Amino acid sequence: MPGLAFAQYGSTAPQTPTGQQAPQLDTQTIDRFVDAFVAVQEVREEYSEQLSAVEDAAAAETLEQEAQMAMVEAVENQGMSVDQYNQVAMQVQHDPEMVRQIQEMAQERMQ
Repeated sequence: MPGLAFAQYGSTAPQTPTGQQAPQLDTQTIDRFVDAFVAVQEVREEYSEQLSAVEDAAAAETLEQEAQMAMVEAVENQGMSVDQYNQVAMQVQHDPEMVRQIQEMAQERMQ
């Protein structure tokens, strides 16, 4: 889904197991998701700048691992688990109107 980043650096969210019903998205869940999304974006930007300056592959891998851990922490600091964050992201990507709403909310919070 364009514009949305997942908690794992450079990857997409894992698929929900077949047969598992997606949780209902209430206002509080969406709000926490947007806060977590904004926090993850900030971490991505910070580490992206650092990664662009690294030439050593081992140092880059270490930095990517740090970025992943920082993104997980950013999500958890917003009251969500990485699994919950990824489930919401998966559910949202099937609803273009919800994607637009979340992008607008995130844009407002990033300013």
